[in-house]
Amino acid sequence: MIDYENFEVSATKDYNLSVTDQGLQKLLETVKRHGNVANKDVMVAAYWDHFRKGKDFFRKKFSSIIDVPVLGPSVTDGYLIIEGLLHFQQLSEIDNVVLVSGDGVNTALVEAFLKNKCKVHVYAWEKCYSSCLKVNEDVSLYLLDDVFQFATSGHITNKWFTPFGVTPPEYAIICRVLNSRYNDLYFSKTAREIAETTDERYAEFDTPEKAKAFLGECKDKGIFTSHKKLGSQGRDEITVFELNYANEKVKHVQEKEKSAKKAAKGISNS
Repeated sequence: MIDYENFEVSATKDYNLSVTDQGLQKLLETVKRHGNVANKDVMVAAYWDHFRKGKDFFRKKFSSIIDVPVLGPSVTDGYLIIEGLLHFQQLSEIDNVVLVSGDGVNTALVEAFLKNKCKVHVYAWEKCYSSCLKVNEDVSLYLLDDVFQFATSGHITNKWFTPFGVTPPEYAIICRVLNSRYNDLYFSKTAREIAETTDERYAEFDTPEKAKAFLGECKDKGIFTSHKKLGSQGRDEITVFELNYANEKVKHVQEKEKSAKKAAKGISNS
């Protein structure tokens, strides 16, 4: 069972890395060492914006893809837990279960497998592993940092991961805030404006729903934080996104913009 959102987004947000197809293949080869795992027995769950990059790779290899239609990591966890239990009930003679996720919300799922006399193998990133998952000695923990040889830079030399880059729409939305008088933007209003804009960098987000999914992805990557506040009428709550200046992507865009402005100023003065 692979929580793709937890696996891929954690790598991006906590390690500033993007997984490659070689990295996904390495993950699958690693988890399959715990038994003869058929393609139909591997479950992958994610919501579409995070899953877009890895979807083709997984669809070519597995039939059990849970493409969650509702945005949000918590929703993804729920789908994976329910579908995982239903799938488990349909199988027989299972000795080992592999869970690729460090989310503590999966603890009850782990306990359910243990009650059925299964050994559980948890693969998780060191920075986002919940100790609740280690229920007893029948749960084995494997750090993904070790699997991908982070200590010796094997994750880069083996081309399992690449340093992440800032996409054109991410660059555009970050600049939108950097160049405004304020440090925030209204979630729904901004989504509508992105869907209606002629800016080619937002071309793929041609509906408010797609634009909201994009903004949600930016938040999950740490580009924005969010909070609720009352609207102008004092009745309805609205979601406000604030730019996170500690985020590496934000820092990157900020530096590039400063360099561009200095260069432009130098040309105008010459």
